[in-house]
Amino acid sequence: MITRFFVRRIVNRWVEKTRDWGKDEWINYLNEEFDKLKRTKWTKRFFPELEHMKYDDLINYKVIREYPSSPPDYPAFMEWKSSGTVKRKIIRFSRGDALKMLRAAGRYLFDMGIGYSTKNALAIYTSEEFATSKIFLITTEMFAKKRFLASLLRLHEREGEIVNHAPYDAVTGLLGFKWYVFEKIVSKHDILSDITNLITTGESLTPSVINSLKEIAEKWGKEIKIFNGYGCAEGGLIAGSLYQGKYYELLYYPDFVGLMILTQENELVNIFDAKIGTIGETIITLLKDMVVPNYALGDLIEVVGKNSKGIPIIRVLGRKAKRVRVKLPEFGEVEGLVGGILRIASIDFNTFAWEEALSNLTKDYFILVHDYRSYAKMLIYTSTPFEKEELFKELSKDPLQHALAKMIEREIIKLEIIHDPELTSKLALAIEQAVLEDRSPKIPRILLVRGD
Repeated sequence: MITRFFVRRIVNRWVEKTRDWGKDEWINYLNEEFDKLKRTKWTKRFFPELEHMKYDDLINYKVIREYPSSPPDYPAFMEWKSSGTVKRKIIRFSRGDALKMLRAAGRYLFDMGIGYSTKNALAIYTSEEFATSKIFLITTEMFAKKRFLASLLRLHEREGEIVNHAPYDAVTGLLGFKWYVFEKIVSKHDILSDITNLITTGESLTPSVINSLKEIAEKWGKEIKIFNGYGCAEGGLIAGSLYQGKYYELLYYPDFVGLMILTQENELVNIFDAKIGTIGETIITLLKDMVVPNYALGDLIEVVGKNSKGIPIIRVLGRKAKRVRVKLPEFGEVEGLVGGILRIASIDFNTFAWEEALSNLTKDYFILVHDYRSYAKMLIYTSTPFEKEELFKELSKDPLQHALAKMIEREIIKLEIIHDPELTSKLALAIEQAVLEDRSPKIPRILLVRGD
């Protein structure tokens, strides 16, 4: 068991040791950690070729797109389920892995200027078995003197308890969770401190989301500060924002994760060597007792700068989308985007969540979205008839889709449901054939095209 006192002692020592580290020190750290961990029996078993490589050699190593499960004899001090949309999996960490992940989170808290000053935190989660929930719960336990845990699935029935435990000077959880909490609870109850830190991750912040959160807080005369982290279930924190108003500028944290970019030219570039303006897919090397080299996350990032110590600053552009050209019955040849996350009318659209909702309503479907930026038209072709209200009911089961459902209700996204089994089948088959690739994950049958 790792106690809060023990974790804080480890974090304090690490913060003090790395306080003045710059580019050269972190590059040396990555090389030394890789050189040590490539020799463990678990790394040798799965990636024996790494023993004769240096960290810098990974730019010429293959990209891994399927996360390797830890072997049965791996010292699993901590484990959780990945709630990722492409493929769910069990992720295990040794005691050393867990401490390195917590060191990164702790260093980020001190860089924010928060440290251990939080008096009372509200931690929002879904299920403790999932990665993002556990990361936030463990981190909140580390930095807050007191905390109140609230499952999003039981938010309504625990509203009274949440209010009774207020005020909160920190709220942690996925961005979509916070939006839901602010709209359902903070809008009705004065539960925030005069200044409340919102520590979030999981989705891209948009100006409309930021303004909505601030407007609700200002109703009570309160100020919120937003800190936007970028991470993954496999490795925790990768980067995070530090300055208000610059939520998209995320400083890289190399404590547990080596970072590279796979450019559109299919070239792997070490993040420390990447030029400003470089755009590509996030590729990470997990510095675990079982090293996982060059693991692809499916996110697109851009290098936007460096801090005074030469540490890269990145911006997350969203989930990697695939551009396809497809012949659609009754539409002809159409070019558009498919993928796990698509941006529609300035809101991130989780296609997998919609696929799950539609699977409860119809046997077959195809969605064509025309995005005009300020609004969008969504055509849902279905083999089984259903009403908009039924779709809203299914979407309401996933609070992360709450904002998008609201936009449909307000006709910012104009929705039309078309019951045509024969045409639906043809459209679904056409899009599936267009995106078919060897070993590619299944992509929902949703095509986004830009409106004129």
